Amino acid sequence: MADEFLDQDVEGRFTTPFQVLIDGLLPHKAVTLLAKELYQYVADETYAHSIGPMPTRVLYPAFMALKEGVTKLRPVPKNTFHEVWPPKGDENAMVNAWIEAIEKLDILRNFKFYNVSSKLDPHSGISQRADAALYPIGAIPADILILDWDILSFIAEFKVEPNHDPHRFAAPGAPPIDKKKILDRHERAEAEKARGQIFFYVKAQLARQPDRLFTFAMANFGNHVRFCIIDHTGAIVSEVVWYLKKPRQLVEFIWRYDNLTDEQRGYDPTVTTATQEQSDLLMEAMGQLKAQRTYRELPRMSVKDHENHPFFKVVVLDEATEEKREYIICRSFNENISPFGRSSRVFLALQVDTLFNESGKFVGSRKNLSEQLVLLNDAWRVSENNAESETSVCRELHQLGIPHVPVVKAGGDVRMPETGEVQKTFTQDWARKDGLRWKTQNLELIERTHHRSAQEITWPLTTARNAKELIQVIHDAFECIIQTYAKTGRMHRNVNHETIRISANEKINGLARGVLGGWDGSRLGVEKEEGNVKLYRTGLWQCLSIALLENPRKPHDIYDDAEGIIWVLLYMLVHHCDHNGGLELEMFDEIERQYPANSPPIFVGGAHKGRWMRAEELTLKFSCSALTELVSNVRNFWKGHLSKSQTGLEEEERLSNWEDHLRQVQGFFKYALQHGNWKNSQFHPDRYPQQTVGEERQDHATRRETGTLNGIAARKRSRSKAGTARTRGTRTTGAETNSKSKKATQLSTEVPPAGKNTGSHHLKANLGDGDIPDEEK
Repeated sequence: MADEFLDQDVEGRFTTPFQVLIDGLLPHKAVTLLAKELYQYVADETYAHSIGPMPTRVLYPAFMALKEGVTKLRPVPKNTFHEVWPPKGDENAMVNAWIEAIEKLDILRNFKFYNVSSKLDPHSGISQRADAALYPIGAIPADILILDWDILSFIAEFKVEPNHDPHRFAAPGAPPIDKKKILDRHERAEAEKARGQIFFYVKAQLARQPDRLFTFAMANFGNHVRFCIIDHTGAIVSEVVWYLKKPRQLVEFIWRYDNLTDEQRGYDPTVTTATQEQSDLLMEAMGQLKAQRTYRELPRMSVKDHENHPFFKVVVLDEATEEKREYIICRSFNENISPFGRSSRVFLALQVDTLFNESGKFVGSRKNLSEQLVLLNDAWRVSENNAESETSVCRELHQLGIPHVPVVKAGGDVRMPETGEVQKTFTQDWARKDGLRWKTQNLELIERTHHRSAQEITWPLTTARNAKELIQVIHDAFECIIQTYAKTGRMHRNVNHETIRISANEKINGLARGVLGGWDGSRLGVEKEEGNVKLYRTGLWQCLSIALLENPRKPHDIYDDAEGIIWVLLYMLVHHCDHNGGLELEMFDEIERQYPANSPPIFVGGAHKGRWMRAEELTLKFSCSALTELVSNVRNFWKGHLSKSQTGLEEEERLSNWEDHLRQVQGFFKYALQHGNWKNSQFHPDRYPQQTVGEERQDHATRRETGTLNGIAARKRSRSKAGTARTRGTRTTGAETNSKSKKATQLSTEVPPAGKNTGSHHLKANLGDGDIPDEEK
């Protein structure tokens, strides 16, 4: 991999290929990662997203200017940090000595540093630990110190070795130890790990704090430190601060931070702490929703899920009416793993502006509080090149009569209350300025705009009542794609089993209808030139087309959207319906990382998918014959399409019959719904929940000892009876937690009875659930 952040100007730009974000890959990967592997993914993703080195004489007035009347910083003794490095012990001793030195200066009035390197957050499920964290004074009990991602103000990471600084080449005036131009393999690995660690911790903080627009961080590399300011586009990194010889620069950073306003620290003024009454109303509304006969499972709906977590009041300014709506939220359904990008979070939110009068008195009715619940999507959308928000796209599609689109109740870009200025990222603006000696290694950073959209409640695909309903929902999403492209020329570009949802209000023949969301990544027209593929194209890796996986720079077309539907169909059926295991499920995870010189890593795949699609015989058989027939018909047709697409047809000719082709594929769905035999169409909770590394190793050991695939099933059944089964959905039984193998070994056409499976084991759950061993930190 090419050296990062060389101390030189970089000329030229390149077209950004399809970018694999961790959010689109790891949550659906078969096995959770060890910490070092996770940090490597983060390091790859954040490659060339930092700009600098920014001198403190520029950073302080630009980001840390103080209001009038602040007491001046007292003189700082030159020996302030002489006990910190070289440390008298390990890294932990270094942290303690540094915190002790800061406390002796007595410069903090509003915050306090704590060593949290051995303190897990018991409420977040995040098993990684930063070294030190800055907390507001009084935010945590003095006798119960934990790493609380909800309330910490910023993190500080420590490394004993100076060469573990991933930005080390940009260190003017470096002493001899830091002038070394070539890192050995170990030093390089540790430097990349440090970058991955720092940005992962920042990610954890931003994901857990919906009231944060950006944040600060500090990284200590033995004899020097760097300061970072991170938003959802990238990071501004300071010049090297030689704090051992010139401690005032470091002390001034901390002193300035203590005296900043909340907005300067990155807090969002449109998000405020909810009152106890408002918090109780949200929980009461959630209880009413769960009590309804039509309720389907949503993530984090128990009281326990929200205990020890802050509640917030969030403002949404509708872009069409300019009306201000207020919603109460707590924990999001999801927490992002990617430090940069959309950072999309979805909350179950209660609209309260209609429940309280101007004086704050409750004037609503508690009887039907659940009717005020919505799904609140909070994201940082791409705002360059006339990119449109999901709110505007959904409303446009509704006006055109296109079905199966989310109903937006209120939505718009978030504006600062006092100035009306739209909240945008700023790192990309600094990247385009002159004067910074290293920028982004040919990567053009993208401006992002903060957007909120309150939509009618829809259900996850995993809550389908049966397989037939799943097929109806996917059919509807297909119809939405076809009509949208036919009427507007708009491609969705992110079709997956998360953007396809189940309607809470519409039905046909007793089956719920589908809804296709996630339109903020959509684009008009066909991308014909690589230059038009400049914007980040992100998505869920498991549902990308073969062509996009094989060539990340390929312009997206309508066939890629259609193929996404096919992979959603296959992924969901294999995970939730009874089948014979005639499929290598690892094909969904296939990924190869390539490291071009002076460019971000490129991720490729698709070979396994291609082999499955082009195979002569379909070995995958379902207990429900309608599903086997549907998958066979769709695969055979698409196999022919793939063969024709490789014959060198011109783009215009290849796309000329797109609607006929897609209607033929959709016809297989219609035929199955109308004429299929739907016996044995049970829809189970995820049959292959994500495995920890330890579980996978035990599984392999069991299979080596017994020569069977059933050892893991017995272990999982035992654990399930103990109440700790790691399965998704509302119905969890030990009998439905099945054996795992990396490859299918039973390829016969015999279909096992419902509830049993002897095929490959693909796994699914959330990262950061306590699975990463302490020694891997």
